[in-house]
Amino acid sequence: MNDVKYLPEGMQQPLVELQRRVVDVAAELLRSLRPGMTRRVYKPYTMLVLGMLNWTDVWYRTEGPMKPKELCDRITQLFLHGFLAEGAA
Repeated sequence: MNDVKYLPEGMQQPLVELQRRVVDVAAELLRSLRPGMTRRVYKPYTMLVLGMLNWTDVWYRTEGPMKPKELCDRITQLFLHGFLAEGAA
């Protein structure tokens, strides 16, 4: 999404709208996993998880020591243990 600004203007808006929809759906999913938190905390968590997922292709190598399933499990555990613990302390 950082490079959308280099596209012709007519091509930018559909991508910006798609990003908004993805963020809204992901935030709603997080809301369903952990209802009752202040609404303002869902978007930062949404952006954190999406950022974590979006950058994985930059550094992750399937031929490396960690297989995709293990990476998926680790990302899930890292995110959900932090997110679900929000406000528990």
